[in-house]
Amino acid sequence: MQFTSFRVRLVAIAFGVIVLVVIGIGVYFALQPRYLTVSEVWDRRNELKRQRITVRGYSNFIYQVTLQLCVPKRCDCNQSRATQTWLVDKDTFEESKRTKTNPTNTKYIEIGILDCRGDECSMACKPFNPKTDDELEFTGILHIKQEGTPYPILSLDNVQLEVARQNINGVWQPIPTGVFQIQLRQP
Repeated sequence: MQFTSFRVRLVAIAFGVIVLVVIGIGVYFALQPRYLTVSEVWDRRNELKRQRITVRGYSNFIYQVTLQLCVPKRCDCNQSRATQTWLVDKDTFEESKRTKTNPTNTKYIEIGILDCRGDECSMACKPFNPKTDDELEFTGILHIKQEGTPYPILSLDNVQLEVARQNINGVWQPIPTGVFQIQLRQP
C-alpha cells in the first residue's frame, strides 16, 4: 500500500515537472522578439513571403525631382514627389547619411505608404516623416517582386500604420502621423 502511494506521488511530481518545463518553454518563446531586421528578412525571404511580419530598420527616403533647367534657379521650377521609403539596416543608413548617397547593392525593403509632393526645395509628406533618424518598426505582408531574378525586390505591403513604432532614445512609441514639411535643399 505504501509502495503504491509512493508511485502515485512520483508520477504526480514527474507530471508537474513536465508541465513546468512546457510552461517555461512557452514563456521563453513568448518573450522572444517578434520582429526581424532587414538582413534577417532577406536571409529568410522565401519562407516569409506572403506572411505578415514585423520589420525593424531605418528609413532611407527616396524621392524624384523633375529636371527642368531653370534660369534663374528657383525652388518652384521643378516638382518633387515620393511614394515610398526603403527600410535598411543601421550600417547602410549610417553610410547613406555619411556619403549623402544611396549605397548600391543594398538590401532594403520597400514600403509604399508615402504621399509626398512639393517643389525642388521642400515637400509635404504624409502619413509620417520619412526623414527621421529613429529606428522604425512596420508590420505588413512581405512580397518579392522580380522573384527568380538576380535582383529581387522585397516589399512590405498592407502596412498597419496604427501599430507602426519608432525607437526614440531606447523607448518604442507610436510613429506620429499627419502632414510633415520635408526640407530637400536650401533655396
